[in-house]
Amino acid sequence: MSYQIQLSSAATPEADLDVFPFMNKLRQDAGAQPPSLMLKRFHDALLALFPDAPWADGHYAGDAGRLTLVRRHKLVVPHVLYLAGELGLTVVDNQTGEVHRPPSYQVVLEGPADGVGLGDAAARLAALMGKPVSEMLAVLARGRHTVKKGVPRYQARQYVEALRERAGCHATLAPEPGRVVHPEPPPPPPARPAVAEPAPAKPGLSLAPVAEPVAASGSAVQSMPPLSRAEQESDAGADSGADHQLYVLGVPLGNLIGQQWGWRASFAAVAGLGVVAAVALVVLLPKARSASEEGSQGNDWSVLRRPQVLIALALTAVGFGGVFTAFTFIAPMLEDVTGLSPNAVTGVLFLFGLGLTIGNTVGGKLADWKLMPSLMGVLVALAVVQALLAMVLDWQWLTIVSVFLWGVAAFATVPGLQMRMMQQAPDAPALVSTLNIAAFNLGNAGGAWLGGWMLTHGASLRALPVAGAALAVVGLGLAALSVAMEKRSR
Repeated sequence: MSYQIQLSSAATPEADLDVFPFMNKLRQDAGAQPPSLMLKRFHDALLALFPDAPWADGHYAGDAGRLTLVRRHKLVVPHVLYLAGELGLTVVDNQTGEVHRPPSYQVVLEGPADGVGLGDAAARLAALMGKPVSEMLAVLARGRHTVKKGVPRYQARQYVEALRERAGCHATLAPEPGRVVHPEPPPPPPARPAVAEPAPAKPGLSLAPVAEPVAASGSAVQSMPPLSRAEQESDAGADSGADHQLYVLGVPLGNLIGQQWGWRASFAAVAGLGVVAAVALVVLLPKARSASEEGSQGNDWSVLRRPQVLIALALTAVGFGGVFTAFTFIAPMLEDVTGLSPNAVTGVLFLFGLGLTIGNTVGGKLADWKLMPSLMGVLVALAVVQALLAMVLDWQWLTIVSVFLWGVAAFATVPGLQMRMMQQAPDAPALVSTLNIAAFNLGNAGGAWLGGWMLTHGASLRALPVAGAALAVVGLGLAALSVAMEKRSR
């Protein structure tokens, strides 16, 4: 006797009688869409537990899934219910008419973890949540506090893990009051060899039997595929004048979108622009030349044995990277220290980007005039402006002016850094140009890491521009060393 089960990764109606027509419509609307991420994980986990695939048809599309068991349903169904509960899926049992809704959980923030100070935890929690440090101090001071409600258990575990590892906080998960309790994991099924003949399945993701034997997992929890972490951070490494538009429009616009519609909307906007950019590249880029046309020039890795090239890369990473030590945390700095509103911060970010555009133009003219003297002078200006910013953060208008000057000085370094690199390896322009952009990105990431490390070890937000100024001074030292070596080699 076959045993049919329906699954949904979308929210279902509260009334059980409304669920069946809802499932039918969900399946019709899904058509031949690829399955949702949660249905895909369910598919992988169930197939790992039952490699012999005791079903005649397993079809998944969009948010709808269907599974027709032809044998061992008494053994398979408990695992179906357990895995569905883990992943937040609703299960409809067509045989009994029961609707098995996933249990929901809440995440409770208990306070700072053992050995983590209140201020340290508040700073790390603010960075994680994108909230002001003062607000996070108030949250932690209240003691036990629910920070997330109505999420599946796997997602609640992710929140707890993120709070522990990234915010230094102790958190627990608990079932939502009055909701169904998650069942205990059933015992693992006995391993069986996979059958050789695949069963027919409709288009879409199929749970058809596999041809090669797969060892059964020790338990349902072990069979769950690892959950992906999305961690992506946008780097602003610069070519000579290519990326200032990112700061003029992208950063303030992203900040504004995030404030108005939530951080997911910012990522959606980036994804949409990425699609537009990809289409533009396909349409507008000329056809690639053959290797014989281009020749071998520009790909000689031996340039990395030249000390001046290595110093130029280090100068790029350190000299510009210090900017991101403070810029990564500019929003909490302006809101918590200077006292600006979130809307005002968006305007200041636009002003910073305008400064970058001006600085890029000025820096290019200075580099054409006298490369190394002007680059060293710009590094001095960058160090002075960042130190000045740390001193005037208590005064709003002085801070706004300093942020603008900071933008000018920051991108005035870029043309000189790029030109210096090209100057040291004129025989490999393509390679060193690419390496220099990588050095910009490495400096950006390293500067952001340094700022986060300082905050987690008790430094104040005011200290971040000072650290950026110190890195600019280190870059100045590298530039002086490069000039001295150049003079000795003549």
